[in-house]
Amino acid sequence: MLCPKCSKENPEGSQFCSFCGSSFAVQQPVTPVEPVAPVQQQAPQPVYQQPKSGLSNGQKATIIVLLVMLVGALSLLLLFGKKDGNSLLGKGSKDDTRTIMIYLEGSNLESDSGIATTDLLSLDATKIDLDKTNILVYTGGTKEWHNDFVKNDENAIFLFTKDGYEKVKTYDKLNMGDPNTLSEFMNYAYDNYPAGHYNLILDDHGAGIAGAIFDDFTNDNLTLEDFGIAMKNSPFNEKNKMDTVLFRTCLNGTLEVASIFVPYAEYIVFSEEISNGSPIEPVLDFIHTVNSSADGIEFGKQYIDRYQKMMDVIDAFGVNPVTYSIVDLSKVDEIVNKLNSFVKDIDIKASYNGIARLRANSYQYGKAQTSIYDTIDLYSFVKGLSSFSKGNSDDLLSLIKEAVVYNKTNLKESNGISIYFPYNGGTNISQFLRVYKGFKKFDGYRTFINTFYSTQSTASSFAFDFTKNKASTAKDGKEVSIQLTPEQYKNLSYVVYTVFERVPDHPKYFSIIYNSNDVVISDTGLVTTKIADNLIQDKEQDTGKYYFLPVFHRINDGVETRYVNGIVKNPNEKYLANNYSRNVKLQVSYKDDKPFFASALVSSDGDERVEGMILDFKTYSKIEIPVYHYKIMDDKGKFLGNIESSSSFLLYQGDADKFELRRASIDNGDYYVLFAIADTNNEVNFANPIKVGG
Repeated sequence: MLCPKCSKENPEGSQFCSFCGSSFAVQQPVTPVEPVAPVQQQAPQPVYQQPKSGLSNGQKATIIVLLVMLVGALSLLLLFGKKDGNSLLGKGSKDDTRTIMIYLEGSNLESDSGIATTDLLSLDATKIDLDKTNILVYTGGTKEWHNDFVKNDENAIFLFTKDGYEKVKTYDKLNMGDPNTLSEFMNYAYDNYPAGHYNLILDDHGAGIAGAIFDDFTNDNLTLEDFGIAMKNSPFNEKNKMDTVLFRTCLNGTLEVASIFVPYAEYIVFSEEISNGSPIEPVLDFIHTVNSSADGIEFGKQYIDRYQKMMDVIDAFGVNPVTYSIVDLSKVDEIVNKLNSFVKDIDIKASYNGIARLRANSYQYGKAQTSIYDTIDLYSFVKGLSSFSKGNSDDLLSLIKEAVVYNKTNLKESNGISIYFPYNGGTNISQFLRVYKGFKKFDGYRTFINTFYSTQSTASSFAFDFTKNKASTAKDGKEVSIQLTPEQYKNLSYVVYTVFERVPDHPKYFSIIYNSNDVVISDTGLVTTKIADNLIQDKEQDTGKYYFLPVFHRINDGVETRYVNGIVKNPNEKYLANNYSRNVKLQVSYKDDKPFFASALVSSDGDERVEGMILDFKTYSKIEIPVYHYKIMDDKGKFLGNIESSSSFLLYQGDADKFELRRASIDNGDYYVLFAIADTNNEVNFANPIKVGG
């Protein structure tokens, strides 16, 4: 079975890729959540002031007549002007009134786990001044909703009232990945719910520069071109901008995405990394703390701070990165222009190896270096490119910092705006590069990345020959080293290594017990692992015997992550009673130097859209951990040059609350370390397996 992300061969029937960690199975449905009943909204009443004393009778008579006429006009407006639930808030003025437009395509995040419903039901009318704030929600494109006021066979607009959600507009089932659907929603909100402040929230999956909002019925999504069309056909423009566009999505925090909204909004709020969610904690209730007169920056801050509080609950041990920011859109075009000029001075062919090495070791968003979306932090990358450019990067770097007016992150090299740079996307790269054809403003940068990609594509692999490389291992097996040749070191991109254990009952096969990029590379090309105490064992609940777990360990941008692919089963009925099992990455954290499962990140199951759902695995009663078998050597102990998968595997299972983990090192068993060394053309070469232990 080929992995859809890294194209490595896995055993037939595998649920997880043993190389990049992707999973292949399909999620299960969940139990509906208790709904809010829709009711009719009461129209706001006008308030009048008494005239000051001291007027003549004639003046009083005139004022009385005018007041009577005004009352009559307002009465007619109340009777006939509230078409489709119109608000009486004042259109166009920057007063203390607000209309929030939520374009909610719940996708599998809703159908599998009810995350959208959790958010919708979190709003409390007693905590929002609904006389000054309109909250409109556009729904559709999701196969199953876990409440009884949103239907999956129609699209609808709901108004949040003091008594719940009132359906104010119904449509046939429309494609939410169609730009006309989005623009119609914005026009309806603007025409019928005028206000001084407008905010648009886009809520669903995101996919970097491929766009966002994936309609489950059509498999269509809003591309960047689609967003441009939708905004052009909306009521918003250079002279009538929204306060904010907020992406409650993954990976859309790119310069390319921001550039689309420059003419239509003052600020954009988005995430460079995955934007997580959970059925046990909402984030939409940030609206409770938004003052009706708050500007775009304050609106974004309230959301980001609430998102952090949500993460503190669903990811209490800080395993997952947070990268939300607010960007001043008025500075984006200038950033693009300076970027075009900056990269123009770089000789890619002369500097190819250095640029490739910089790119390979940059933190790539998507929680995996193998992510197809190929987005990296703009500021950090420009700073790294400075040594290859004749131009001065100082002005560009200062402008990026100035444009990011608020940045909440736990990644030291994430500065608020990412950018696409092709490297790990494989066959998807051509598709992503086509996105730039409609972006004339990016012509300089487009030429730069096209030249880099064509150089990489036409270059021959260095085909590293490791037959003469010297390898060494400490007697206790805690460190393993391999000496690269000068040519290999010159063309080195990155190193990942795998520790294999020979399967006792199947001696021709080996299982993975550790896969990591945690190596030290000296300036002479000596590559050394750090196996010591990084392996993890679990105590088998029936026998009390300890066994190694297949741990995937990565260090990127100062953030260290460890996870074990597993399956959680039999959830507590309080949460997702019908959702029998979930494929997850069991995320490992440490307390007092002792490892434990901290949370469960739902796997993407082969879906190219990035996962973002975090579960508390303790709400499930059982955990299963499959350990797959591979063949790396022939019967004479000679390396095969690759890894052959087997259909057999071990399955460890037990009660979720009884897993007992401990740190471990190589013991006296039969173990081998296999280095995977990538060159600057992103071609992976395997060194010969190195015997350790026993």
